[in-house]
Amino acid sequence: MNEPEATYAKLWKASLACFDQGRYQTDDSILDPADSRRGLTLRARLSPAVIEQAQGLTAKLRRLVPNQYFMPASDLHLTLFTVISYSKPFQSDPDMYDSYVVLLTPAQPSCDPNRIYFPGITASPHYL
Repeated sequence: MNEPEATYAKLWKASLACFDQGRYQTDDSILDPADSRRGLTLRARLSPAVIEQAQGLTAKLRRLVPNQYFMPASDLHLTLFTVISYSKPFQSDPDMYDSYVVLLTPAQPSCDPNRIYFPGITASPHYL
């Protein structure tokens, strides 16, 4: 097992222990219409086949953590780069928009989207 695989395996093992003990956190504000947290990310769309597989996994995970928020299929994406982490209140500077476009346009992936490999899943307790 290489180093990244070992790291993700450790996170998953610790997370499963937390799930088994009912020790996990949910975000009480995620569905609150007044939630003003926002951020800025560069993201990629997922194929319908990947979304379908993710939804199958999500259905299984819902049984483990029924109160956890799971992103709806319509919102699933691959975050490529976080420009601004979400914060409350989110304060954007419209004068920076053109700069973001100039900086991020060359970062747009030009590779075949079928070359992205998802070897598994993990979860991470906030304390690790």
